[in-house]
Amino acid sequence: MRIRHTSAGHPTTDPNAPAVPPSIAFFQKLRGVVNSSAFWANSTSSPSAMRGFQAHVPWGDSTIYFDTAGCCNANETRISLGINNFPDYTGDATWWEDWHHFAFVKDGEAKRIYINGTLFHEGTGFPLPTDFITLVMGGGSGITENRMNGMLDEFVIYDGGLTE
Repeated sequence: MRIRHTSAGHPTTDPNAPAVPPSIAFFQKLRGVVNSSAFWANSTSSPSAMRGFQAHVPWGDSTIYFDTAGCCNANETRISLGINNFPDYTGDATWWEDWHHFAFVKDGEAKRIYINGTLFHEGTGFPLPTDFITLVMGGGSGITENRMNGMLDEFVIYDGGLTE
């Protein structure tokens, strides 16, 4: 999942090119909050079901969890915060039934979560692994785990740390 570039800035598969950590952004609309993952990038060196770059948006407890390089140690592999801390959250479960934009950024040790362009939460964590093998959208590490009850749209992987 590290995106590599040539000296001209073009994507490449050359393993000697510089690596840039990614940001993942998407729109999401849920039918209901359940224990689920919006995306899960499998990394063979990451513990906890190869959890290399993963987010629960939200988990069944209405907390957004962002895991990298494993799970579930604060300031090592995970940052998390309840949606009730987001100023624009209405407090009503139907809030999730509207489209909202989420961005998950890993930039060096820094980790950030944005909702609708507003910084929601930030922290630090271990460096991102470089041995990603698969990416699951709308679910967990495999095709049947942590399936979300909703829709994703405009799912994008950026080659660098977003700032909003």
